[in-house]
Amino acid sequence: MSSFLLDAIPIWAIFIALFLILFGSVLVGFRLGQRRRRRPDELADKQLDLSGVALAAMLTLIGFLLAFTFSLAGSHFDTRRQLVIDDVNAIGGTFAGTELLQEPHRSNIKGLLIDYADMRATFYRYEPTKAKFDEFIQRSELLHEQMLGEGSAAANLEPTPVVATFINSLNTLIDIHTYRTNLRWNRIPPTIFAALTFLSTMAMILIGYIRGLIGKIALFPTLLLVITYVTVFTLIIDLDRPANGIFYVNQQPMIELLEDLQAK
Repeated sequence: MSSFLLDAIPIWAIFIALFLILFGSVLVGFRLGQRRRRRPDELADKQLDLSGVALAAMLTLIGFLLAFTFSLAGSHFDTRRQLVIDDVNAIGGTFAGTELLQEPHRSNIKGLLIDYADMRATFYRYEPTKAKFDEFIQRSELLHEQMLGEGSAAANLEPTPVVATFINSLNTLIDIHTYRTNLRWNRIPPTIFAALTFLSTMAMILIGYIRGLIGKIALFPTLLLVITYVTVFTLIIDLDRPANGIFYVNQQPMIELLEDLQAK
């Protein structure tokens, strides 16, 4: 199911890796700054001033990219959350429309819809493997075929506008399924994450370089800066993931619908 390598890595491992990369970059920059400091001249003072200006520009640019990326990931998350509601409404509306059909098609489609809702309430609550996702697609398409077969039989038995309306609602249900499953490919391009990592590494090297020119690393503020940045970066990565993590799409509406359908 994963479209990117990051999806296969636990979010805590990504946090640790980013922390080591960025804090290590600070230490590298600090050592470079210390070497330059051992050769004091007028150019060293100018380098300190220019480095401060460059760092401010770099952090501003990185902050802009982070804000843009966070907004994009948040938009994807909101879309996934809205699709749960759309899916629930489509299943519930189709179930209600079965009352317009004659037996045995009415009972048959009701049973298929309950199985369909049960499968979706269970599947989207956990981190699926590619094999599980492929199985989910196959089972969903099989249920779609069975429901369409029952609907077509009901339409042939009673070709009325009311039954045609039911078929349209069933088609809507299938369309939402297709959109929801294909949404996993609508992701932030990995090149953006790569660019952010590269720019952040350069900025951290420059921070360490400035501290090296000054002669003190200021360990506590530097640690806080790195942890803050890594936390924001990790949250963006997790927010863009279609699977459950720190952020997850609540499946309670689907669970409540299933309970309601089973009670009828």
